[in-house]
Amino acid sequence: MSNEVVSIHALTKVYKRKAVVHNLSAELKKGTLVGLVGPNGAGKSTLIHLIAGVIRPTSGSIRLRISGPEKLAWVSQMTTMDWYLTAFHNVRLGARLGGLSWRESASETHRAMEVLGMAELKHVDVEILSGGQQKKVQVARALAQQADVLLLDEPTVGLDHKTCTDFLAHLRSLTNQGKTILIASHDLTLLEKHIDHVWLLDNGMLKIAQDVSELLTERKPKTISELIIDYYGTLDPSFLLALQATHGVSLVREKPLHMKLDAGTDTQPLLASVVKRVEVYAVRSNLQDIDLVQIYNQETQRT
Repeated sequence: MSNEVVSIHALTKVYKRKAVVHNLSAELKKGTLVGLVGPNGAGKSTLIHLIAGVIRPTSGSIRLRISGPEKLAWVSQMTTMDWYLTAFHNVRLGARLGGLSWRESASETHRAMEVLGMAELKHVDVEILSGGQQKKVQVARALAQQADVLLLDEPTVGLDHKTCTDFLAHLRSLTNQGKTILIASHDLTLLEKHIDHVWLLDNGMLKIAQDVSELLTERKPKTISELIIDYYGTLDPSFLLALQATHGVSLVREKPLHMKLDAGTDTQPLLASVVKRVEVYAVRSNLQDIDLVQIYNQETQRT
């Protein structure tokens, strides 16, 4: 049996003759946390709205394999809540929508508010909360719904770092329970530590849809390390040329001796040849790794 919870095929949404989402096909699998990234205007919010069923596509299809509409929860960038209720009762609406009893919904509401560090706000009217606090109410309401699929559009905006970290760790635990989560965010560094897959949208087109670990492995540059040797004295230019030719290194600077090495280069013979000619007093190595931020910049800057 397929574990695809959301299947998207050739999805297109046109506004005023412009394709905001263009011929997009992708899948969300059960028990995964997917990070949706891209520049402003890339189509992230539109895609989430389409999956949530808030707007209809111009063409293409979306298939949801869930037992009912209450099994999909959605958090919008827009502030949507009942302004006449307290924070607690706004969150409780989510639990009730998820089918919990009056007593069960109270317990689930307390739990969701604890996750977001907002227990002290439960009796406060939402209309006097700050923007960040109102965002917490929306996110807590989605968590309390106990949905199978969570669609979160910039849910960490306005949250402090600790709350963000705790929240993402909680999302990770939900996927371990079989929940499927799509989260749009600009904080790529924070996302990278928690997500399974990354979707990169640019100009409405899905440029990357891949497992994060595979993506980072594939994009690692061939030259991954730098060797820096501090030494007394001088090295003959002819020796430096021979060093590059023999060991396949790229010379960045003569003193300190700063070289870039290809992956897998054995540094011991290289160091031995240097030590024979000068007194070495320090050796340093810097790794050059690649992360989601670099991949994001590379892909979005291509023409």
